[in-house]
Amino acid sequence: MAHATWHAAITAADIQLITTDDYERLHAAIPGAATRHDADTGRLTISWRLDAATLTQATDNALKTARTALRDVLGATADLVDIRVRTADDHEREARQPAPMELWGYKETAEALKVSRQRVAELEKTRPDFPQPIARTAAGPVFTAESIRQFDAGWVRARTGRPRKTEA
Repeated sequence: MAHATWHAAITAADIQLITTDDYERLHAAIPGAATRHDADTGRLTISWRLDAATLTQATDNALKTARTALRDVLGATADLVDIRVRTADDHEREARQPAPMELWGYKETAEALKVSRQRVAELEKTRPDFPQPIARTAAGPVFTAESIRQFDAGWVRARTGRPRKTEA
C-alpha cells in the first residue's frame, strides 16, 4: 500500500515548565515539529508531518512518537489529552481556508443572555465558569457563540429586585 503524508497534532497536559533545552531536544526527537506551550494551562501541543499508509497507522505512529519524545525529554509519562491526525492536504487546505466560527462580543453575548453589556462584563470578571474569550480587541473580548450557549444552558440566575409581597 502506498504511503501518504499526514499531519499530527498531539496535546499533553500538566506540563508546567519547559526550558529552551527541552524545546531543542523535542525538536531533535521529532524532526520538523512545531511546539506550543501554554504556561497558564500547562498544555503542550506538538505538531508535525509523518508518512504512513493509513490513518490508523499514522495515529499509532504519532502516539508512539509523542509518548517516546515526551518521556525522553521530560522524564515522565505525559498525560495526552488531545490528538488530531489528518492528511497533509486537508491540513494545508484548512490552514488556507479555516472553518468559519460564530464569534460574539459583549453586544451579542448580552442579547443571547438577555442581560446588559455591563452585566456581561461583570459575569466575565466574577464567574469562574464564564467562558474565556478567545481574543481581545480594542472593542473588547471575543467569545465563541457555542461557549456562551453552553454557559447559558447551565447558568442558574439569581433572582434580583425586591421580593414580591404575599397576600395575607
